[in-house]
Amino acid sequence: MASEIRVDKINSLSGVGTVTLSPTGVDIAGITTAATLRATTGIVTSLTAGSLTSLGAVSGTTGTFTGDVDIADKIVHTGDTDTAIRFSGADTVSVEVAGNEKIRVDDTYGLRILSQIYMTDSVPLYLGNANDFTLVHDGTDSRIRFNHTVGDLKFQNNSNTNLMTLDANGKLLLGTTTTPD
Repeated sequence: MASEIRVDKINSLSGVGTVTLSPTGVDIAGITTAATLRATTGIVTSLTAGSLTSLGAVSGTTGTFTGDVDIADKIVHTGDTDTAIRFSGADTVSVEVAGNEKIRVDDTYGLRILSQIYMTDSVPLYLGNANDFTLVHDGTDSRIRFNHTVGDLKFQNNSNTNLMTLDANGKLLLGTTTTPD
């Protein structure tokens, strides 16, 4: 059976490059301009003005995408293969460091931080839609700011039992939710 090399088209070929037929396909070297170049087999399946479709790996030093980029599972850092951004399941994105999930954003819990948080002094951590819960450390003192003009600040255990409450009037309630007279 004879070997076959099939190239659908090479139109308007110009430049200082070379096109060489080889036993493995068509090799294009140097600076070559082609209005249309299509191959039916091999790694590059389509290369047209501004468009590339590949069956194998695509590599380069920089790139710009003007549309969506589809990722099957994760983006992995080249020099650190156990660090990744993973798209795991519907509506879930996570950050993995040293092979362990550290941050997850999903439609059930929102943002989940599964590791220690290290904050820079005097840079607050805001929680809530209106930044109504704030944690801040200025290098000397730590503060919790809570906008409790509407409701109470409650400290609860895993069973949602109130251990301590700071009510909207500033009264501290220990082990009860009833304000003494």
